[in-house]
Order: sequence, then structure tokens, then C-alpha cells
Amino acid sequence: MADDAGQEPRETAREGIDYQKLSNPAYLVILVFAVPVFFFFAARGDDARGFVAALSLSAVLGVAAILRPHSGQLMYWMALLAMAVSHGLLVMLVPWPQQYHGAGIVFAPLVILDMYAWARLLLAMVRLHSA
Repeated sequence: MADDAGQEPRETAREGIDYQKLSNPAYLVILVFAVPVFFFFAARGDDARGFVAALSLSAVLGVAAILRPHSGQLMYWMALLAMAVSHGLLVMLVPWPQQYHGAGIVFAPLVILDMYAWARLLLAMVRLHSA
């Protein structure tokens, strides 16, 4: 069914992800949580690990916020925990280079891809569990 402009409406309810809410300024809260993580590692002289940790935390919180309507299901929390643990292991076990020069924008496509992949996986797990 087309709307007044003749365009097909986006079926966000079918996918379970409300893309309209992603522009909500409340998502700046994610930044408020990620910045101290960076400074925690930076204070210990590990800027690169801090940057990756902040990005990982942003991805986890972003996926959690996107799929918040499913937070009443146990599978949501189990999948979110798996995501957080895998990102934590990635941050702690990979030897990140010490020559960090602030070129973090090159990570942006990877973070977006990571968030999308985890969101789709988490949504699939929630749907599988609720079926």
C-alpha cells in the first residue's frame, strides 16, 4: 500500500527494528558511556585498545537500544551477553598497535557492519525462541 507521496512504506514492524528511532538524540547516551572506557585505557597508556573498547561498547549498546522492544525475552539478554563477551575478548586478547594516530574513522564501516550483523543475529535468535 503506497502513502501520499506514492512510495511504499518501510515495513519496520516486520523486521523488528525501528530505523526511525535511530536518529533520536537519546542515543548520545551511548557516547557518554563509551568515552570513559576510552579514557580508562588511555590513562594506562593503551590508547588503541581504549579506542577499540569504546567502539565495541558503542556497538553493544547500540544493538541493545535498537532491539529494546524485545528486552522482555530471555533470549535477548543471552544474545546480548554473548555479544558483549565476544567484544570484550576481542578487545582484551588482540594485540592492538601502540602507534594510535586517531584515524578511527576507518573503523566506522566495520562498526556499522558489526552492529548490523549482531542486530540481525540477535533478532533471529529472539524470533526463533518466541516461535
